[in-house]
This record gives sequence, structure tokens and C-alpha cells, in this order.
Amino acid sequence: MARFAVAGFVRYHATPVGSYDELLASPTLVRGGLWRLHVPLIAVDSLTSLHAGRAHWALPKSLAEFSAAPAGRCSLEARGVGWSVRVAVVTRGPAVPAVLRVSLAQVRAAGDVITIPVTCRGPAQIARVAVTLGDAPSFADWLRPGRHLGVLLRGVRLRLGSPS
Repeated sequence: MARFAVAGFVRYHATPVGSYDELLASPTLVRGGLWRLHVPLIAVDSLTSLHAGRAHWALPKSLAEFSAAPAGRCSLEARGVGWSVRVAVVTRGPAVPAVLRVSLAQVRAAGDVITIPVTCRGPAQIARVAVTLGDAPSFADWLRPGRHLGVLLRGVRLRLGSPS
């Protein structure tokens, strides 16, 4: 059994609720070759996405402001109430085709747990990621600042399945 955290900045260009930016972070468990996530931190800059995420997938979305570095640099920042996350990404080597399948386990307001299959397809590139946390966020005990091994995904297709 392996434990680690996964985090990502996502820029959605075309979704049923329009384009928006998102930061998500999750302590993660890999057991028996299966990758399971529960997403306790997910912030967006779209009220429509916030409402849809909460209603359809029990994602605890909150509002945040997002900013990006000048063109040519891969640096992003998200700020919410009482927290901020900044990342700087430096890629290594070529991008290669990748398919990632995970399962989200989220808890609805009624207390029942739903499982959501997620598939991501597209080019992946190994990266070094420098993470800076500001304002002493509550999630700092599992999303650690510093330099980490990462993966940069650009131009990928993401599909969230129906909850069961």
C-alpha cells in the first residue's frame, strides 16, 4: 500500500459549463494496483462549475482566483479564502502518450459514498514541480511545499463517468 498526495492545476477550454480554471488536491491511496482518490480540496473560478461539481459528483468546490506566469513559463497560482498554492514546473524529456484511470470516492450530503470513474488521455511529460503554500492552509499536512517529481499533461481529454 502506497500513500502520497496528488495535485493539479487544470484549465478547461470546453465543458458543458464553459471554460474555467481549477486546482484540485487529494491524499491518495494505491492498494492492490488500484488508484483511489478522495478530493477534499477543489477550487474553481466559475460559479457554474462550483454548483455542477457539488450537485453531480459531490465535489466540495470553492471559489478561487487564478493567475499564470508570462507566456513561455509554466507557473501558476491559485488563491482562496485563507490559502494559496503556487507551482513552478520544469519539464524533462519528451512527451509520451499516456492513459490514466483513477476512481474518485466522494461523500454526498446524505452521507452515502459515490464512486466516480475518471479517465485522462493525452501526452504526458515528466517534470520537476516546486510547490509554495501561503497563508498556512489546513491542507498543508498532506500537500507539502518543496520540490517534487510530477507530470505535465497538456491537451489531454478528461472524462468523468457517472457516479455509482
